[in-house]
Amino acid sequence: MSRKYELMVIYRAQDDNGYQEGNDWVTQKIESLGGTVEKLDQWGLRRFAYPLEKKTQGYYSVFYFELPTDKLPELNHELKVDERILRFMITRGE
Repeated sequence: MSRKYELMVIYRAQDDNGYQEGNDWVTQKIESLGGTVEKLDQWGLRRFAYPLEKKTQGYYSVFYFELPTDKLPELNHELKVDERILRFMITRGE
């Protein structure tokens, strides 16, 4: 059974090239797990309200995707171990 999800990712501030590579990697990871990315909102470089791991800004992206429910833990693990990602949050979509 597939469900719709939203994924917000904050990448460590590098450059626009690293930001795009990160978005491509997340899209490929979702598709390799049998999901489909329906929409990607790239918010770009934003300042944090408070420092995260001594960083004051990062690149934000929001993915709207569909994924089989049994593959969500694997996606969660892959996002945790990727060094480019500072923080992420997955929520159920509408």
